[in-house]
Amino acid sequence: MDNAMNALWRAQQDAATRATEGWLGLLQPGANQAPPDPASPATADDQRQAPTDGDTTLEVATPEDTIPEVVEPAPLLHVIEAIQNLGNGQRDFAEHMTRWAELQRDLADSMTAWASQQREYADALERLLGPISPSA
Repeated sequence: MDNAMNALWRAQQDAATRATEGWLGLLQPGANQAPPDPASPATADDQRQAPTDGDTTLEVATPEDTIPEVVEPAPLLHVIEAIQNLGNGQRDFAEHMTRWAELQRDLADSMTAWASQQREYADALERLLGPISPSA
């Protein structure tokens, strides 16, 4: 039973870690990305060429011009899978605990029946030996 509890605890910790990472990925999608290197040459997404009317300056894209980053569903799927695995593990644990409780009930019923039988044997022996006992 101890190994099952340890395995359940590890599964819960793993699921919690994955859930946290998934939520962080959803709430801060750009947190794991490296910041752009200012020394690197400009890309077409970062800068646009101004209309060619003799002006050779580059126009920098503003946040309003950029398309919002789309969060991939993969982290969310991992979170959902981790929660489902946690639920399945807890369901298995509950089934083991229910089975253990049933075994304990069976043991208690057996002990009660055994004690009743021992009481009957003691009463029968007392009735049998009562008339011939030295204290009578």
